[in-house]
Amino acid sequence: MRDIVVTLVLLAPVFVSSFGCAKTDPPQLPDERSSGLVTVDIDKRDPDRLLRFYFGSYAEQLNSVLVDSDGRYRVDLEALGRSGFSLEDADADGNIDWDELSAFVVETYYQARRIPSTIDSLRTTIGDWHDENWFRISVAGVMTAATRDVYVRRSAILAALRNFESAGTLVYPDSTAFVAEHRGNDGVTEYTVMLKRHDGLWDVAAYGAEGLLADSTLSHPKSYTVPTQCLGCHYGKRLFEPEKSFPGTAPRGPGGERAVLFPTVPVAAGDVALLDEHRRRSDTVLGLYATLFVSSLRARSVDDLSDDELHVLQILDSREGR
Repeated sequence: MRDIVVTLVLLAPVFVSSFGCAKTDPPQLPDERSSGLVTVDIDKRDPDRLLRFYFGSYAEQLNSVLVDSDGRYRVDLEALGRSGFSLEDADADGNIDWDELSAFVVETYYQARRIPSTIDSLRTTIGDWHDENWFRISVAGVMTAATRDVYVRRSAILAALRNFESAGTLVYPDSTAFVAEHRGNDGVTEYTVMLKRHDGLWDVAAYGAEGLLADSTLSHPKSYTVPTQCLGCHYGKRLFEPEKSFPGTAPRGPGGERAVLFPTVPVAAGDVALLDEHRRRSDTVLGLYATLFVSSLRARSVDDLSDDELHVLQILDSREGR
């Protein structure tokens, strides 16, 4: 796992059947009498969101394994075990703490989510992200000293922009995929991936240079354990460069330049301010994908745009009072 990392977002319907929790018997809601019911106290900010992500990775119905009673969380270990994954109260104190939960997740997460085991099987499942139906941005940022080429289906961004029309926020459809190729002097060094789940959250994955699933990223200057250390950035509040300063110039960092390298198209300040997608952490995706996509549309001839593309520009123009 010390090689490559990938990030995925919107994909085809095949994604729905290929990823996710294994099928289980109809769930029985846990109650106070269950002998397998123990407290979960992970001592983290926003525990509800984190526990929804972690236990939602193993159960098709979250309330079949996790009970929330006025902010006090309990997990039914017996119900979780029936899904095929056994979480243990290692010190038998009646509480699952962060060390116990994180060790369990790191060990079992990929299997529970049925993440493709190789980059080739991922490509077979979601399609080739190098084809014309995918949108690419290239960025040098703080996650890694490498340049990242990040790909997402154009149809996924269009869907997120249509949601912006109705809800005022960018939300990507289920089965969306983002794939990031981290590039060094010798080509791709790792891949990072995000996959949109049916519960509205994102699965994450990393692949090494040889295309095998990795437990952590290889990214210099810091390696991140998947998935536990990925959520800190995506669920946090910190802003990152170059997105923080965009469309202005970001200051150089310890790893060198921090900048959006592609696409090199004029950017409308009104679009940046209206979408404000990095500052809003839109759908917990930290990039500028919709903003740059819109800029690339505006750089093309109107005659070359599809009806859907014209429609999203009309949405933004209306919001901006053009």
